[in-house]
Amino acid sequence: MKLTFVGDIACDKPLLKAAKTETGFDFSDVFRTEKLFSKSDYVIGNLEVCFAEGPKYAYKPYHYSIPKEFCTAIRNAGFNVLGMANNHCFDEDIEGIRRTLEVVEKNGLYHTGTFCGDIQEKRYIILEKEELKVAFFSLTDTVNSNFEASHCDDLSKYVNIIGFKGKSYSNNKFLRYLKFYVRPNLGKLLHKIKDGSTIAPQVDQIKEYSICYTWWDEIKRNLVRAKSEADFLIVLLHIGGQFNEEPGEFSNFIVDQLCGIGVDLIVGHHPHTIQKIEKKGKTLIAFSLGGFCMSPSGEYLVHDCLPEYGMVLHVELEKNKELSYTWDLIKGIEERNHYLHVIPVDELDIDKTMEKDILKLKNRIEGVQR
Repeated sequence: MKLTFVGDIACDKPLLKAAKTETGFDFSDVFRTEKLFSKSDYVIGNLEVCFAEGPKYAYKPYHYSIPKEFCTAIRNAGFNVLGMANNHCFDEDIEGIRRTLEVVEKNGLYHTGTFCGDIQEKRYIILEKEELKVAFFSLTDTVNSNFEASHCDDLSKYVNIIGFKGKSYSNNKFLRYLKFYVRPNLGKLLHKIKDGSTIAPQVDQIKEYSICYTWWDEIKRNLVRAKSEADFLIVLLHIGGQFNEEPGEFSNFIVDQLCGIGVDLIVGHHPHTIQKIEKKGKTLIAFSLGGFCMSPSGEYLVHDCLPEYGMVLHVELEKNKELSYTWDLIKGIEERNHYLHVIPVDELDIDKTMEKDILKLKNRIEGVQR
């Protein structure tokens, strides 16, 4: 069985604006990756958007509220499995979770990671081909919405989640306004003045509220159950400090926990830049595939870490329970109107700058110390 994985599938404001037509939205020319997917049994990506009914899309800072035509383009590009547990899955609250699941299912895509609110339902999916059963479990460390606080039992009913970020602002409209509107824009301005970028790399450390052990224990029970039902157990892990070229303390801690359970493959995303691949015991870990569909002109990038590139990871699963892998690089290229094309690097004209970028990424993936 051949599986192909990509990182964060997003739709930033520049692409959203460029794809607008008189009758709707046209994303049909975004994904130029057919050759990378053509020989794969399953193509898996992290869906980092919510599908909204409009007419207002992406109306908040760092908010992915996207028209359903984007899902059709994802399906037509060759994707058939989506991990949906990530920090943006609650951008449109509970109704957004339900609506997004509905759109994904209407497009005939397998999915895991978010749910309609029943903690008893199976928290993973198992797909089968060539007498091999593969379990997929999609998992995020936190979410961005006003549900991100304290020990909110309801939250774990809707998403496979490890922990939370701290204080709740859900019952105070003024504090919510400061957090979700004023602070992001003020932070962007300060970073722009100080660093020349609108945002800075984020830390990846264990904090006292990083893990809700009630949720974590339930996650581990589900993983053990999934492992007993499948030949391979794969975790799609949305975790880590954004824009960091190397995984930090918290990511390594969670990865070690998953390795101890016996996960066969961990595929990471969320840092928005490519990180290393390594093997711990029998577990293969790709710490971060980076972004798959992210606009280089978007408001949310640190360009020094090469976020315009993404990794496409190909994994071959064998009946003797062995796995092997290869990888390709893709790059996001924008037109003048900011319409985005996702293109394999080997189909581009590689100049000296790109040659240096590719070497840097290759060394990073292979864990070469510079």
